[in-house]
Amino acid sequence: MTNANDSINFDYLLNIGEFFVKGSEAYIYFGNFLGKKVIIKERRPKAYRHEKLDFKLRSERIKLETRVLTAALNSDIPVPAVLGVNPKKFQLILEYVEGSPLGKLLETPIELKKNIILLFFEKLGELTGKLHSQEIVHGDLTIFNVIINGQNELTLIDFGLSYITDEIEPLASDINIFESSLRAFNPEMVELWFNSFLKGYKSNYNNADRVLSQLKDILSRGRYILKRKQDSNSD
Repeated sequence: MTNANDSINFDYLLNIGEFFVKGSEAYIYFGNFLGKKVIIKERRPKAYRHEKLDFKLRSERIKLETRVLTAALNSDIPVPAVLGVNPKKFQLILEYVEGSPLGKLLETPIELKKNIILLFFEKLGELTGKLHSQEIVHGDLTIFNVIINGQNELTLIDFGLSYITDEIEPLASDINIFESSLRAFNPEMVELWFNSFLKGYKSNYNNADRVLSQLKDILSRGRYILKRKQDSNSD
């Protein structure tokens, strides 16, 4: 069966502009598609992988990311819309989202009001709860993967490691990654910010208590492994 995207002349319709950033999974470019400013995610081959396996994995990842973003949008979760897929070049063409990452805003010398910051984290928790209620794991949930626009609206971005699952542990791992990234970013504020995040998360996800209980298990296992390593090093 032929995919509709296979018949589209992307070289004619898509104008790739300046290189933006190299992520762990893709090269990111600014561009123009059908008169709209867009983001192009291009999955390049990995030299260490067998050619056929690499082709298969890149194809599957593009399909999965498209599926996840479409599912999120259909559930009214603010994420970039998929405007096109160029399977021949492993390119995902995404809606450009205006605004700044929350992490960048927190780094700026312009001081944000404390209540506004806490509101951002609570809203992010609500969005994450909504995402998890659709069995979507983000995979790289950090303050740099949420965009805030001029109207203080949040959009989740960078779903390159995302997937769909009905298991609880991957959702707990999502929260663990987020808390760890907060702790690395600002150890002094992590408790206050994370509690605001959890407030929003619990308010928007019926299984939040199960996920957070699993999170405690993950943290407990991590402490046990760390202690074993420390004990073995002291012998």
